Order: sequence, then C-alpha cells, then structure tokens
Amino acid sequence: MFCPKDGALMVPKKKDGKTVLVCKKCGYEAPVSDEKKYKLVVKIPHTTKDKTAVVEKELALSFKQDEEEREELRRQMLEFLVEEG
Repeated sequence: MFCPKDGALMVPKKKDGKTVLVCKKCGYEAPVSDEKKYKLVVKIPHTTKDKTAVVEKELALSFKQDEEEREELRRQMLEFLVEEG
C-alpha cells in the first residue's frame, strides 16, 4: 500500500499488539484489514567481525589430550582391579 499523502511505500509495524501500516516519510498510519497478509521481518546486518572463527588444529589437540587422559584413567582402573582381584 502507498501513502495517500505523499505516495511513499507504507510498511507494517506492530503498535499496541496490532499491525498498522506506517509511512516512513511522513509517519501517516493506516489500520490493516487482514494482519495475516503482512509479515514483519527484521534483518540484522552482520560484519566479518561478527563471524565465528573455528580453529581445527587447537580442537584436535584438546581432543587428543582428552583421549590420553581417558586412556591413563583406564590403565589406572585396570591396575586397581587387578590388585584387588
């Protein structure tokens, strides 16, 4: 829908729990007859700083250390069971 005052495109906006059409130029508001026709979408611009970097080498090292710790605990448990056995 276009604004009857200045012809600019009107966009949907939530106001008091209802959807209304608002002119971005002059602020003119018009009620919406069928709210299901309009969907409000907010796009958030992302920059390269917002992206997450994954460093696979460090992850592989920490996984290897966890594996070594588990193996050592397994050896200790087996020794304990053999001694108690």
